[in-house]
Amino acid sequence: MQILFILLIIFILLLFGIFYFFKKYLSFKKPKLKYLPASSEYKFIALPDDFNSYDDIGVIFKQCLNKNKVKQIFLVHGTFVGDDPFHIIELIERLFPKLSKKVIYQIRDKTKLAQDTVAKDVGNFVNEHVETLQLLTDYEIPICNFKWSSGNTHYARVISTFDLINKIAADRYKGERVLLIGHSHAGQLFALMTQMLAKNDIAYELAEIVSSLYEVNDLESKLSLLQTMHFDFVTMGSPPRYKWFLSDHMHLLHIINHRGTDIVNEKDYFGALTTRSGDYIQQWGVEGSDMISPSRQEQSINKKLEPYLGAGANLDVLRKKIERANRFHNTGMHLLVDYQDGGGYPNFIKTIFGHGVYTRLRLFNFHISLILEHLYQIED
Repeated sequence: MQILFILLIIFILLLFGIFYFFKKYLSFKKPKLKYLPASSEYKFIALPDDFNSYDDIGVIFKQCLNKNKVKQIFLVHGTFVGDDPFHIIELIERLFPKLSKKVIYQIRDKTKLAQDTVAKDVGNFVNEHVETLQLLTDYEIPICNFKWSSGNTHYARVISTFDLINKIAADRYKGERVLLIGHSHAGQLFALMTQMLAKNDIAYELAEIVSSLYEVNDLESKLSLLQTMHFDFVTMGSPPRYKWFLSDHMHLLHIINHRGTDIVNEKDYFGALTTRSGDYIQQWGVEGSDMISPSRQEQSINKKLEPYLGAGANLDVLRKKIERANRFHNTGMHLLVDYQDGGGYPNFIKTIFGHGVYTRLRLFNFHISLILEHLYQIED
C-alpha cells in the first residue's frame, strides 16, 4: 500500500507541474503545421457504434498471421508503468552490489505488480491482453508481454531497446516475422531498433555510451540476425520523437486518439481536463520532456546521448515542440481515431489525458481489426 500511496502522490505532483507549465509558458493560438513528413500518411477513423461486433475477429486474425508467417507477437508498455520507472531500483543495485539478484528481481516484480494493480488496462498491457491474444490465435503463436524499466530518459529507452533486441534474438530465427505492438514511449524503443538495424555504427556508438552502466554482449551477431527478419510495428499514442529508419522488411502503423477532422486542433490546453482534443500526452511527450535521472552517471550518459536522440530534459525545447502540436512521425500510416472519450466534466485522471484508451481490453479486438485492415490489408 505504501508503494501505491507514493505513486499516487507522484502522479498528483506531475499534474500540478503540467498545468503550471501550460499557464506560464504556452500560448493559446492555433498552431500551424509547417509540413507533413513526405513519407507519412494519415486517415481519420470514427469508433464504430458496434465495436463489440469485433468479438469474432479471432478466425480472421489467426488466418492472417499464418498467411503472413508471423511467428511471435510482442506487447510493449510505455512510460511509468514498468518495473523501475524512476530507476531507483537500478541505483540501489549499483550502490549495494552485494545485494542478492533474487532480491532485486523480487523488488522489480512487486513494483510491476503494483503498477498493474493501479493502472490495470488503462495505458498498460496486463495478463488479460496476453490471454486474449492466446485465445485469438488458439495458442499457436507465442505472445511476449515485454517489460522494461519505463524510465522517462534516453538512457532508459536505449538500454531497454538493447534488452528488446536480446529478447527477439533469443526467441526467433533467421528470416522470421514478428508483430510488435507498443503503447506510448514503447514506440521510441521500436524507432531506436530501426535506427540500429539501418546503421550498425549507431548501435555500437550507443552501446559504447551506456557501457559504464550497461553491458551489451554479442551485438554484431544479434543485429545480423534481426536484419534478416521482418518486423510489423504498431504504435499506440507514441509521441513523435525518435526518427524511424524503415527497411523493405518493415511495416509501420500509428494509432492515435484524435478529435475532429483537422490534423491540428485548437490548442485548448485546459481542454485536457475533459480530453477535448484526444490524446494530449501524445503531443506532450516530445523532445525536451524527459525527467532528470537520479544519478550523476545517468545524467552524464543522457547528455552524451543527446547528439543522437535530441534534447532530453529541457523546458525551452519542450515549450517550442509542444507549440507545434504535432501528431505525425517522420514515416508510417497514422490512424487518427475518434474514441469519443471526451467528456463534459473533468475526466483527465480516468483517461490519463486521453492517453489510456488504447490498451482498454474492451477495445482490443477493434484494434486488432485496424491492424488487419491497415497493416496486412485484409478487410474484416
